[in-house]
Amino acid sequence: MKIRQARLDRALGSTRMRYFLSYFIIFCFLITGFFYIVRTQLAKLYLEQLTISSEQQLHNVRQTLADEFNTMNTVNDSIKDNINIIFTKYSTDEGRQYLAYKEMIKYTPGRPYIKSIVYLNKNHGIVTSSQAITEYKEGVFHMLTPDRFVFDPAPYLDSRQNQLLYLQADGEKQLIYFPVNSSYSNALTYFLVDMREIERLCQEASSSEMPVIALLDSEKNIIAGQNTEQLAPYMDAFESKDGVYPIDNNTSLCVSGGLSNGFLMLSLISNRVLLQQVSSAFRTAYLILFVLGLLGFLLLLLSMRSTYLPLHKLTQKIVASPDKRQSYLEQLDQTFADSNLQNRQLQDKLKKYKLSIQNPYWTISSPQTMPLPAGGSFRTSTASSARTPMCCSLR
Repeated sequence: MKIRQARLDRALGSTRMRYFLSYFIIFCFLITGFFYIVRTQLAKLYLEQLTISSEQQLHNVRQTLADEFNTMNTVNDSIKDNINIIFTKYSTDEGRQYLAYKEMIKYTPGRPYIKSIVYLNKNHGIVTSSQAITEYKEGVFHMLTPDRFVFDPAPYLDSRQNQLLYLQADGEKQLIYFPVNSSYSNALTYFLVDMREIERLCQEASSSEMPVIALLDSEKNIIAGQNTEQLAPYMDAFESKDGVYPIDNNTSLCVSGGLSNGFLMLSLISNRVLLQQVSSAFRTAYLILFVLGLLGFLLLLLSMRSTYLPLHKLTQKIVASPDKRQSYLEQLDQTFADSNLQNRQLQDKLKKYKLSIQNPYWTISSPQTMPLPAGGSFRTSTASSARTPMCCSLR
């Protein structure tokens, strides 16, 4: 085990492996960083654009509902001015009641959000309804829609503005548009709103990026919408004010209010579908980049022929005893340092040798001279000098 580990350490410590890993790690880092940067920035920018477009889309849905409710208010004004309906206030004749019913039905075509129009003649307690079977007893409406549903209008009379009411009783749910009605008037009108049309509207406006759209009342009760079960975890994550409320990096809630009685439209915005599409595209890109990576690896090997191999050959030629624990540059540097030191030592020796040639230490002694004879001239004893050996001394 120790021998295998030692081999592995030597392999990792070799200059060749380090040279290869330096390129490979940089390449992998750049590729990985590229994908994360693109994915993060794309998701961020797309979510911002998606939020803007979703706000506008939700505003359009809210405006559509507001226009439909305004249409109901217009119908209510027309009913008040309809002479055939006005005559029913003063007569119990069945013919006139039937004529009032026919007039009532004329207001429903082309107005799909009106499920039923309910008109009460207070003078005689007679109810005329365009669709739902309705009775009026003891100040309370009893409607078959299809089950019996009871509606008491007293709390909503004498209001200064039109009202949108969401009522629940015995498992039945009804959305009622209640125009301004006076308790002193001899007539009363209200509208049953078809919640299936609201669901259809939300379904048409929804998309993969905005999968949930719903109509909520002032108490955050879900009235109708598309994929409303997905809103359950987020009912406390927003306020009843217009705006965008982020949930996490990929999900936000968009609120558009302005309807009667604090009713609002709510949508869930998500870029998860985009991220899935991006991930799918990246998987394809990974395969392409894998092939390109193989080509790049081959190019890397070819580039090493002009960078690594010359260095490897130079080290083998110059370094007498290669050491695998050191890189080629370290070995070459050490070799050149040793060679430089040897060159300086050799130059010092050559300088000393040159000085010894230019200033010899061998000297030749002067010839011996004879003393002058008395009264005579200077004469050298050549014979004596010839016989006298030359004396040399080595200094």
